[in-house]
Amino acid sequence: MNQIIPRFKRIGLYLMAMAIGILCFFPFYWIISLSFRPKSAIFKMPPNIISTSFTLDNYIQAFNENN
Repeated sequence: MNQIIPRFKRIGLYLMAMAIGILCFFPFYWIISLSFRPKSAIFKMPPNIISTSFTLDNYIQAFNENN
């Protein structure tokens, strides 16, 4: 019985750590995934969490405007 309580406590701590990690990582994932989407997909409602289209046009435009 004494082994069960610490095991549940450890599992709970791991789950909480994973949830906090996902919450901290998601904004970085979102910014990076938006940078590879076409402009029409960026402002689409409701937004897609997983992108279906991939383009480098935003990076090409950014580099061409600065030169």
